[in-house]
Amino acid sequence: MAMSLCRTPGKVGERLRKLRLRNRLTLKEVAEKTGLSVSFLSSLERGHTGASIASLRAVMTVFDVDWREFFEAEPRVRSRLVGPEDRLSV
Repeated sequence: MAMSLCRTPGKVGERLRKLRLRNRLTLKEVAEKTGLSVSFLSSLERGHTGASIASLRAVMTVFDVDWREFFEAEPRVRSRLVGPEDRLSV
């Protein structure tokens, strides 16, 4: 059974680091986009500090993820909505 990230110590920081690396951003770039300090983000990624809801919201906005996606044990791959004109005939 997969554990929820919010119940597993240090997982929030791991998730932030994965998102940052997946998006090929440096800590400095995330800091500039969020208004948070590089040292705070680094400490958060390493699990040495916690984050407020406002700080998490700022970070999630940069990575375009919502609360549910952020705290899921396995991130979902976003699928594109297919309209009738995009459907393939079988």
